[in-house]
Amino acid sequence: MFECFEVENGRFIGFSYQPSNGKYLRIEGGKGPLKIDNVRDIKAMSMSELIQATDKIDYIRNGNPYFLIHSDEKMKSCDFVNCRAQVMFNAQGNLKCNNPFDVYHHAGEGKYWAVTSFQNTTYVLFKNDNTEWKWVFISVNGERNALAKNKEQRGYSLMGIGHFNQNTWDIEVM
Repeated sequence: MFECFEVENGRFIGFSYQPSNGKYLRIEGGKGPLKIDNVRDIKAMSMSELIQATDKIDYIRNGNPYFLIHSDEKMKSCDFVNCRAQVMFNAQGNLKCNNPFDVYHHAGEGKYWAVTSFQNTTYVLFKNDNTEWKWVFISVNGERNALAKNKEQRGYSLMGIGHFNQNTWDIEVM
C-alpha cells in the first residue's frame, strides 16, 4: 500500500500497486477500526485513470494527513506517518519529476534518501522503517546541494544517480 490519505472524519483514499499481479488499485474506507469499503482495479498502463478515479483527489492535492496501512493480508491496522506525501503523478499519469535523483544511503540505520531539482522545485524521495520501506515523495524547501551536504554530515553516503521506475516502484541506481 502506498499514498494513503485521510480525507475527512476518519475516511481515507489509498492507491496501491501489487507487483505480484501487476494490479493498480484505488481503495476507499474508514479507519478506527480499519474497514475497506471499495476497491477498484485500474489498468496498469493507465496511471491517469488511477489519479482521476476518485472524487476525493482534491483532498489529496491539498495535502491532507498521510498514513500507512500495514501490508499484512487482512490490513488490520494503520498508523499516521510524520509527513505529508504528494501524489507522484500528474493528470496524464506521468511522473511529476522525471529528472535523475542523487541517491543516498545511511548504512548504520538502513535509510534511503534521494534528492533532485525539477522546474525550480526541490523534490525528495525517502524510505525507512517508518514508511515500511515504501518510497515517499515530497517537495521541500531548500537547495538540493545544501540538503545533500546536510545528509552527508548526518552519515548518509552517495550511492549514485538514479531514476524512479514506476513499473517496480523503486529507484534504479546507475
